[in-house]
Amino acid sequence: MKTRQGFVSNSSSSSFIIKLSDITEQQHIDILNYLDNPTPNKKGWQDCKWHYKYDGEFLKGDTCMNNGVFEEWLKKNKLSDKVEVEESY
Repeated sequence: MKTRQGFVSNSSSSSFIIKLSDITEQQHIDILNYLDNPTPNKKGWQDCKWHYKYDGEFLKGDTCMNNGVFEEWLKKNKLSDKVEVEESY
């Protein structure tokens, strides 16, 4: 899947889509663990609660404020090329 580059640090919302066949079962578990327990960013803010659902062969989700933390987590866990993330302003 294609990943959007050049995230804006103060975006007001973020959404993603993951084709489940593109990730391992462990990666799927790790993503759900992250979404249920977002990590603080450098300023100490946490992502707003992630809302996600399964839509056929995809896991789709959104949040009210991402601030780049999910992008950093994806890079750290070598998942950037598996997840399409879109931020809106």
